[in-house]
Amino acid sequence: MKNKKFCIICRKSISKGSMKGRCSSCAMKERFKDPKNHPRGMKGKTLSKKSRQKLRQALKGQKRSLIQRKRISLGTKKGMTKEILDKLSQLQKQGWGKKSVKRKVIGKNHWNWQGGIGSLKYSSIFTQSLKYKIRARDCFKCQLCGMLENKYYRKLDVHHIDYNKQNCKNKNLITLCHKCNTQVNWSRDYWYAYFKYILENK
Repeated sequence: MKNKKFCIICRKSISKGSMKGRCSSCAMKERFKDPKNHPRGMKGKTLSKKSRQKLRQALKGQKRSLIQRKRISLGTKKGMTKEILDKLSQLQKQGWGKKSVKRKVIGKNHWNWQGGIGSLKYSSIFTQSLKYKIRARDCFKCQLCGMLENKYYRKLDVHHIDYNKQNCKNKNLITLCHKCNTQVNWSRDYWYAYFKYILENK
């Protein structure tokens, strides 16, 4: 065929617009030979809705290896009590994902139900200036994982140690990244004691 081009490395047929006479896979291999061009990953970034949807479709129906399944289970078990894990295993046996089961775990039936305190409003004292003051006191650093605010994709969160949104005393507030702030919603007694100890020994 006329005007048909081939990759100069692997000899695959390529389109006219291909750069330097190479196919996309050979071009990428050549590019990543230089460490400066290595991809930096997704640290501190978030995927768009469109990208998440594409990823979901791509992973649909894929079977995970035993090692992958163990890693995922260990990751989700972090910070969960034995009681919570028992409830989860019961729901899985009943057929997790069914509408009837989903209805059972809403509100009071949810394994992490705290008496509806999530709907309570924050105190009027809990302002942006107070949050900034606490973050500055903690050197703009997550007090659990050590993530710095200037390297994070958003402002760090300010967490209420006793989980009381009305108690905005300096000794009851601590700086956490969003990931750690979500993590500490489990095993609350443990995290309360842990953060109290950190502040007392600063």
